[in-house]
Amino acid sequence: TFTKTFYGRWEEGYSCGGSRNNLVSFATNPQFLLTLSTPESRKDDKCNIVVALMQLRRRCVRHPQRKMLQIAF
Repeated sequence: TFTKTFYGRWEEGYSCGGSRNNLVSFATNPQFLLTLSTPESRKDDKCNIVVALMQLRRRCVRHPQRKMLQIAF
């Protein structure tokens, strides 16, 4: 098992491109390239990967108008 953590953030005007509804700004969203080179088993020659997105410290900024931000991939 191998674990790698990448830290990034969305900054207004720089790296928060939003959804695919606007393809020009969508391209400014953070992007990460992954290369999987060793298969999990020799039977099927496939690689497995688990990706998780988290909103760190979002609970500490609780405010009636602030909700969890929408994230997706």
